[in-house]
Parts: sequence; C-alpha cells; structure tokens
Amino acid sequence: MGSAVYDFATRLALHGQAKGAAVLIDGDETTKAFSASVQIAGAPFYPGAGEIDMARLFAAVDLPPEWKAVLSAAAAGAGGRGGKPTARENLHLTVFFIGETKPDAVPDLIRELETPLSRLAPFSLPFSRLHSQAGRMLWASFADTPAWRLLCGAVRLAAAPFAAKPEPREQTAHVTLARFKHGGAHLAPLCPFTPPGPNLEVAAVDLMRSLLSPLGPSYVREHRFELTGEQAS
Repeated sequence: MGSAVYDFATRLALHGQAKGAAVLIDGDETTKAFSASVQIAGAPFYPGAGEIDMARLFAAVDLPPEWKAVLSAAAAGAGGRGGKPTARENLHLTVFFIGETKPDAVPDLIRELETPLSRLAPFSLPFSRLHSQAGRMLWASFADTPAWRLLCGAVRLAAAPFAAKPEPREQTAHVTLARFKHGGAHLAPLCPFTPPGPNLEVAAVDLMRSLLSPLGPSYVREHRFELTGEQAS
C-alpha cells in the first residue's frame, strides 16, 4: 500500500497537479512518503486528519502500449470538443467492479481469484468500433466473445462475495475514452482512430485499486493473474 500511494502522489507532484490540493491520510510510514511527494508540488498536507480504511477495487484487463496510444489519441479528439478524456494510463477493460472492500480482505480475494483465473487460457478479443451515446460518453467496443463472457463469469463468481453491490449483469467489453458533463455531439465518426490490429490479446487480469482525488482517479495494480490454462483444441 505504501508504494502504491507513493507512486500516486509522485505522479501528482511531478505533473504539478497536486498544487493547492488538500490530502487526508493516516499518520504512518505511508504518510511520510505521500507527504514528501505531494509537498514537492506545494499541496497542503494534513497527517492524521483522515483515514483510508477501505479499498475501492475492480478487476480489469490492461491494454498494451500500442492500443493505449491509438485510443488515447481518439480520446484527445473528444477532449477538443468539450469532453474529459480518460488518462492514457487509466485506459482498461473492466471485467468486474468490486467496490469498497476492507483491506484485510484483499488477500482472501486474491486467493479466491487465483485458481479459476489460472485455469483460463489466453484469448483474442476482436475490436468492434468507436461509439458515442447521446453526447455523454465516447468508448471503444470489442466483441463479447464466449471467452470474454467466460472470463467475466469466473471473476464474478469468485469476487461477488467481496462486492458491496454486485453488478446485476456482466460487463460488455469496452474501454471508456471520454465523458461529457453537459452533453455534446455524437463524436465517434469525428475521432481519428486506426486500431493497431484486429484483435486485443488478453493474457492476464489485474486486480486494481482506485485512488480518488479531486483531480480524478488514479489506478494502482494490487495483483496480476496470468491466464495459464490450455487453449481448447
């Protein structure tokens, strides 16, 4: 947890984004690392004024650099038309949103996910197209293949007991590129995008922690589960 928070704070500091932000965190070794990083950017820091007692978790498929590059460029196109692009490092496909979880339950969650995910084989996820919905969101969709649905089902079955409010349905395979506060045009045809290939290769699932701030979320990987099962013949 210390290194995760330190990385988050350092990113804010190095980009000059923490200036003027108030930070609340528990007073321990993590505090010292966070304080040192945030103060680089001149942010007020209040050790002991708050407590991080829950972990906001989700399972996701990370994207390789070549996919992040082209999707980030499409998101930037929406940003020029009034949208808020998703940061390149935050681009991902959500498999299952777990939500607020007690930190001491995370090791149990990892153990529950380890076995079913290790039995699944890597697979290819075909790219579909860009979408925009009522000017509220821009996203990239991928085909909901049987392998994707099997992955989502396995994660849901293992992680649902740890979720405060389990989602009522499985995730569609998509990457959120931008959101619009006040609506906008249907931007999908206007955003330049050429996929780096016809398929996204899925070989691992990450358990992610979301760190929230007034600047938006930052995601830190808690654990990576490799898909090491055998391909069906």
